Amino acid sequence: MAAPSRFPQGLSVSAPWQFFSGMGLPNPFYYHQMFDDFDVTPATTDGWTLTNATGTAALSTTLDGGNFTMTTAASAASFVSIQRVASSFQPTAGKKLYFVARISLSDVTNSVVIAGLFPNASTTPFTGTPANGIWISKASGSTQLVLNVANNSVVTSTNFPTSAYTLTANVPLDVGIHVTGGQGNTLQGVSITASVAPSLVSFIPQSGTGAAFSTNRAPNIVSTAPLITTLQATVLAPIVAVQTGNSSVLSLTTDFVGAFKER
Repeated sequence: MAAPSRFPQGLSVSAPWQFFSGMGLPNPFYYHQMFDDFDVTPATTDGWTLTNATGTAALSTTLDGGNFTMTTAASAASFVSIQRVASSFQPTAGKKLYFVARISLSDVTNSVVIAGLFPNASTTPFTGTPANGIWISKASGSTQLVLNVANNSVVTSTNFPTSAYTLTANVPLDVGIHVTGGQGNTLQGVSITASVAPSLVSFIPQSGTGAAFSTNRAPNIVSTAPLITTLQATVLAPIVAVQTGNSSVLSLTTDFVGAFKER
């Protein structure tokens, strides 16, 4: 294993003229961020709203790294969801925004899944569609992952190429959303992209080389939805949710979830 790089004077992300330019640590306020590795059960005391619609939820005692499992009941439309109590992530032109989660499903076909950024009022996320939001979903009876962008109740949905991923029961998959900085709806300006991979965040030396488990550092899809004023005026909250699509007991396990917004 290669030796780590060393920066004895510290490391800075600030311009020479900025307040933190002389501090040897990255500016902690450069990004507004929240992330949870689920070593503690999500609750309002840690900033989560946990909704059990006849389902159950508990920390895993068998998986490494902190995992939270939500399990539905064997009844129609039973669901379980977690969402941040406070909506505090607002898509803004010129500012980068990220969402990422590592999830695994006990049933990759019959589960219904939502992972992304919703308005905070969505305590029943599978009833209706939010007027504004950005999320990845999967419908019952399908293994197709979809990026959804809702702007003023107009939803643009973009399918991931099925060649980009394989959904396997109880095998983790990372899902990520990136709103780029800029002013126009282009790859060089504002665009909403999404990626799936066995790992989007772990240390994998071969990442970007095309080798096994490489993420290639490129999005799988780019949404055609414009980042219009309505969405920019909406403050969103991270959410992960699962619903049974065939009235059977099924579960979704979340290893981690995070959102990061450039100030």
